[in-house]
This record gives sequence, structure tokens and C-alpha cells, in this order.
Amino acid sequence: MTMTTNSFQPSLSLDDAAVMLVDHQVGLLSLVGDYGPDEFKNNVLALASAAKFFKLPTILSGRG
Repeated sequence: MTMTTNSFQPSLSLDDAAVMLVDHQVGLLSLVGDYGPDEFKNNVLALASAAKFFKLPTILSGRG
């Protein structure tokens, strides 16, 4: 019987992670069906705050 060693490799680290916020436009907030506009906005702001806290690069896309 041969034993193999499985070493745990974390899937994410602060050194190789980033946050991308895609198409967060004011007019599109009302089109989100799973959450109300206020809850959705608060969730996006919380995600952005977490990215800032961990000093992650953050990319925001949208049309102006």
C-alpha cells in the first residue's frame, strides 16, 4: 500500500485576488429581481468596503 501526501493549497490569497464590479449603473438597480434596489445597493457597497479593507485591487465597469 502506497501513501500519498495531499498538501492543502489555498484557492485564494490576498496576493492573487481582485474584485470586479460589473455594470453597476443607477438605472439597472431596479431590474435586479432577486433583491430590492436598496438591499442590492447595500450588498454592493459592503463588497466594495470589504475589498477596500483587504486592500484588494478593484475594477468597476459600466457605461457612462
